[in-house]
Amino acid sequence: MRVVFALLLAWLTLTVTSAFAATIGGPITTPGGQPTPPMTVNFDENGVGTAIVGGVSLPLAHVFGPDPTNLSGNALIYILPQPVSAGDVLIPSTLEPAGSPTSSDGLRFAFAIPPGGTTAAELMIYYSDVSSSDPAGSSLADTGFPSPFNPGVSAPETGPEGNNGFTYVADTNTYQGISDPPAVPEPTSMTLLGSGLLGLAGLLRRRQTAR
Repeated sequence: MRVVFALLLAWLTLTVTSAFAATIGGPITTPGGQPTPPMTVNFDENGVGTAIVGGVSLPLAHVFGPDPTNLSGNALIYILPQPVSAGDVLIPSTLEPAGSPTSSDGLRFAFAIPPGGTTAAELMIYYSDVSSSDPAGSSLADTGFPSPFNPGVSAPETGPEGNNGFTYVADTNTYQGISDPPAVPEPTSMTLLGSGLLGLAGLLRRRQTAR
């Protein structure tokens, strides 16, 4: 009897977990009752993204402003081209330096009015942790996590820190995010680099002329 009860409990746990995980950010039917087509979303922490729907690539609109699901601050908000189910997704990391948060990034899928908008839309809000190695303002997503944040599923980071990403798959939808991208060189550094290259080109030219 105990074995039967244990098996039944395990089956119920798997059933509930699978059903829950499949709904977070996963595809749903349109108002007309038709299933949404497969969608792949590629995006980063600075508002650059595309959505591929039915083989067609579309620029992914974004806005940085007050989080419509969390009244305590701003957030990087992507506007998705088709319906998805609501929920939170955690992006844990074992790649962060010692002492940094292990909850590197997070996604929130919601149907709400974006900043500056007048009508509700399908939103994907991208949160990134704030730490000494990744301070606030390093990217648009570096605003920290809202409270509460209740992830139902997770999509761990992969790749070396500073050039890593994550892939979250919910049913037939795929969300490929870039996490903690390399810092953009400062204008002064770029100017010095350009001056050095010009000087090197001049030196090579003089040597060729002397020959």
